[in-house]
Amino acid sequence: MILLKRPKNIIRIKTIKNKSAIEEFNNWAKIGKDVGMENGHANSVSQMINIFEKRFDVKNVKSMLDLGCGNGWMLRKLASKYSLDVGLGIDGSVEMINKAKKYQTNLDYLCADITKWKASRSYDLIMSMEFIYYLNDPETVFNNIFNNAAHKESIFIFGIDHYKENQDSLSWPSDLGVYMNTLSINEWIDLYRKIGMKDIEYEQFVTKEDSEGTLIISGIK
Repeated sequence: MILLKRPKNIIRIKTIKNKSAIEEFNNWAKIGKDVGMENGHANSVSQMINIFEKRFDVKNVKSMLDLGCGNGWMLRKLASKYSLDVGLGIDGSVEMINKAKKYQTNLDYLCADITKWKASRSYDLIMSMEFIYYLNDPETVFNNIFNNAAHKESIFIFGIDHYKENQDSLSWPSDLGVYMNTLSINEWIDLYRKIGMKDIEYEQFVTKEDSEGTLIISGIK
């Protein structure tokens, strides 16, 4: 009779599945981390506003679309500063949108899948902070935004901290267990140029040491 010995050391390989960004932001909203996001990105958004005022005709901007608006803090800031007539913030996180609606009621907030959303009007200013790299197919999404939510003179300003040149950010997908689309500066610019954006400019706004800073890209339709 042959006796089979049980191996002493059994290595079990566990597959770690990424959470969706929406799931992550729902959790953040529940624990109040949205306020920390606002504080952490405040300087970068202030620089985005500086670029807006320097490059474009501010007085003609009366409507704004905020993509990935979170609790709506950036939209509220610009709506107050420029007395906007219309403001819409969109986010996939219902918890973030619920918070946005509690903070202010004279702006519109929508919980929607941005990959399927169709705009019912165009906006003078389309902005986003720390959102676009969560998209699996940003080109398709921004083709939709460009063709359905923008008019001939619409202004685009986007800010992101996660991109190839910013080495400090490259561990974020594994750290958080969330998918992120890691593109280079040139790849982002090529994407915007491909959908038809014009007069594209970019800068890296450094807010802390050991970081390449926030990549801010601006342009017009």
